[in-house]
Amino acid sequence: MDARGASSLELVHRPDSARPTGSAAWARTVGCALLGWLVAWGGGVQTLAQSPERLVTSGTEKAASSIPLGKPCLVMQAEAARLPIASRRVELSSTVAQVAPIGATVAVDPTGQRIAVGGDDHTIRIVDLKSGQETDCLQGHIDWVRTLEWDRSGKHLFSSGNDGRVLMWDMDAPQDPRVIAVLPTSIFKITLHPGGELLATIGFGAEVHLMDIVAGRVRDRWVTGDGDLRAAAFDQSGRWLAVGGRSGRIEIWDCQTGARLAQQQVHERRIRAIRFSPQGRTLWSVGEDGRIGAWDWNSPHPPWRSDRVAAKLLCIEALGSNLIAVGGTDNAVHLFDLANRHTIGRLQGHLGSVTGVRAIGDQLISSGFDATLYVWDGVSNTPPLDRLWGRPVSSIETQDAPDTTIR
Repeated sequence: MDARGASSLELVHRPDSARPTGSAAWARTVGCALLGWLVAWGGGVQTLAQSPERLVTSGTEKAASSIPLGKPCLVMQAEAARLPIASRRVELSSTVAQVAPIGATVAVDPTGQRIAVGGDDHTIRIVDLKSGQETDCLQGHIDWVRTLEWDRSGKHLFSSGNDGRVLMWDMDAPQDPRVIAVLPTSIFKITLHPGGELLATIGFGAEVHLMDIVAGRVRDRWVTGDGDLRAAAFDQSGRWLAVGGRSGRIEIWDCQTGARLAQQQVHERRIRAIRFSPQGRTLWSVGEDGRIGAWDWNSPHPPWRSDRVAAKLLCIEALGSNLIAVGGTDNAVHLFDLANRHTIGRLQGHLGSVTGVRAIGDQLISSGFDATLYVWDGVSNTPPLDRLWGRPVSSIETQDAPDTTIR
């Protein structure tokens, strides 16, 4: 197995009062059996996604990875340990003759059965998570596909990107997507309202569009104080929408009244991803300043910011009430304990920036500029944190002909 098929998990446990202290660091690592598959494309990690049982990652290395979460098979304690992850490769079809593949976005359906991967070849590939086989190649965009969202049933997929088109795909008849809207600017992020009837879009401009999916029209249009929006998220109740972008400022909007309720400078540079905490009071964010932010927008206290890491942070996913996964330009997925405010682990394997992370159950899915999707198993949603383990399922890497490189 070459370097592109290898991954490693490094979990670091800091000693508490019951353990010896000193300069030696405690580390727990788990070596696990190969259970499934990974999709590998060839570059940095861009996205993470999670199903009830798996974690999926993708990136610029032309691959995607799928990992079941939860069952340890070997535990080691050492100052530091890294274990290789076995993988196997499955060729994905290419559609155009281009030179460099990039996987820009990934989404896992709510059942954890399928992964949708979009990129700069203007297509969306549907991959069966269990078998690793590509089942559909959806064509309807005329530029980069930047963002994907499944509805709660898993029967419909929403997509958008640089062409400004918002499409809804019926997975029973994906050949004829419904055009929800065509906007005059590129769209960087779409996010689905918890009720399933509204869709928010943001992009390379100051406007937020709240769309009525059933009526197929823009219901509300809000103008923010930012000129380049990159991140958006609804809270679990669907009452509030948080957005952020180039200025590093987060704005909170009331979805019922259209009023801006609050705004706060959280980052020094562009915000790339936002998540509400499970309780809905705190906003978690990452940005190009290399920091994680936590802002209780109902509190008068200023937001907390982590120490800077030597990378731009591009994506974030909640794994529990105080545990998040973040990915960035250092090609790794970091597991961060917000309660104790330190990194507890690092998932390695991507060969490019990690641009997306999603969690489903005990699985984490990451993707990135390496055109690779990783599914990490054992990223537990429950404490204790020092009992986390990782078990990769597999990897799938495209084997492109010289004149048909996926892009």
